[in-house]
Amino acid sequence: GILGAWRNPAVNYEYVHTASTLYRVNTATGTIDATMALPWTAIVPMEMCGTATRIVFLMGALPYYVAPTLAGGPTLITLPDGQQAVSCAWLGGYFWIYCASGRVYWSVDGATWDALDFANSETLSDSGFRVRTIGDKLVLIGERTIEFWGSTGVSAIPYRLIPGSTIQFDAYRNGLRQVANVGDRLFIWGSANGGRNGLYELRGNAMQHITTSDLEFATADTFLSISAFEWFGRPFVSLYRQGGVSWLIDVDMGVASRIVGTTAYAGHVTFLASQSQVNVANSAGVRRMDPTLVDEDIRRITTDNLVSPDLDRITVDKV
Repeated sequence: GILGAWRNPAVNYEYVHTASTLYRVNTATGTIDATMALPWTAIVPMEMCGTATRIVFLMGALPYYVAPTLAGGPTLITLPDGQQAVSCAWLGGYFWIYCASGRVYWSVDGATWDALDFANSETLSDSGFRVRTIGDKLVLIGERTIEFWGSTGVSAIPYRLIPGSTIQFDAYRNGLRQVANVGDRLFIWGSANGGRNGLYELRGNAMQHITTSDLEFATADTFLSISAFEWFGRPFVSLYRQGGVSWLIDVDMGVASRIVGTTAYAGHVTFLASQSQVNVANSAGVRRMDPTLVDEDIRRITTDNLVSPDLDRITVDKV
């Protein structure tokens, strides 16, 4: 079945992968026009980033690059000192690979990686988890802290920590994926104050608590993963828990809908948005969510009967 997917913002293609194959999907026609065998079997969604000329993806701790056409197959990126890659991003004309050690490597073309082109996250006691971008800032998400890096304008060290920007946050890691973004809106599952894990949105240099304790108790933490997409100009976040209740959250409206259909949602769920439709990639295949099925006041949501029409209202905490 399908494990994950990623939309290349530079071209009109979505990249969907199973355990053994990467597919390129033409978003204009909804058809697959290229495939590539993965170098080894994937068991979780792959981290992916890229441009119109290069894609970088991670399988476990190993990074690879490939052409957006998938022609020629993948090439392994060798990081020095046995560094283990955990996440990747593209920003400011550079590819970035974040490592478990907290080290960050950069490359102009995604194929050439100099052993000296790196910097370390400045929270030395923290481990690297995910790297994301918000506007012109690089966001390094560690296990216990979040750092914001800005451009220096110097090619020798193109980005570095913005003084005073580091915040404390415990990112929950026991699962497939706990970080998702819609444009510059970043959502993380974890704890801001050492309490129960929940869904938070990073707003400025603060974490906005989204979910209530009741919803957090219903989802629990075991093997939880999240994904996000934009629909009608608003962010939606899915919370998937293996073997348990899953939820679809309209963040701005403060509404959560239970996802039903355990067979269809037996694997990781990834939502991909386009102007006229939303593709749902899951272990049962790809389904399309028709926006015309959603009432303007979001009183009910139907996705091929996968989402219950009965909605539970959640309270968005204020900061």
